[in-house]
Amino acid sequence: MKKFSIISICCLVAGCANSIKPSQLPQMRISEVNVAVAPGLSVNSNVESDVKASTERVARIYNKYMPANSPTRALNVQVTSINYKNAVASLLVGSTNSISGAVAAGPGPASAVNYVDAGGAVINGIIGAAIAIGADKSKVDKKLGAGFAGNAVAKAYGQNRIPKFILDHMRGRPSAPRPASTGTRALAAQPAS
Repeated sequence: MKKFSIISICCLVAGCANSIKPSQLPQMRISEVNVAVAPGLSVNSNVESDVKASTERVARIYNKYMPANSPTRALNVQVTSINYKNAVASLLVGSTNSISGAVAAGPGPASAVNYVDAGGAVINGIIGAAIAIGADKSKVDKKLGAGFAGNAVAKAYGQNRIPKFILDHMRGRPSAPRPASTGTRALAAQPAS
């Protein structure tokens, strides 16, 4: 019985992966990324440029899997809220770093986007309070920007989670992308640095 339960849980978790194929996504290529931070939002570094750079990097990956003749769209991202792990809250009830906003691809309606640093949510109490006090906010912003970017581009393609083939590509195990023509206005691939 114990073995059956473990197998059932593994199958359930494996089923949670977004196994959509590139051909099942809206056939579009992202030509530009525009990022804005809500007026009055207090941030500790240049979150706008972190989110823009990360979003462009993720968009280039999606573009590799889209047909070269797909229509191009501008991706508009708005950052509306950033919450940093709070030492007092971490000590009392738990706290984590998170970012939220909205994304729209072209003229369509905007979709809400959130990213919570799950790794930061695990450690709370006295140790979590110490981590919150000593955190390098610019590094936190880069991590939040990268996570938010992945979720924003996934939302632009109508997905609640990043598809498995994109995650595999990010982890250095890409499936064969479609060949892109040189005549598209989509974001071009950047040389590895």
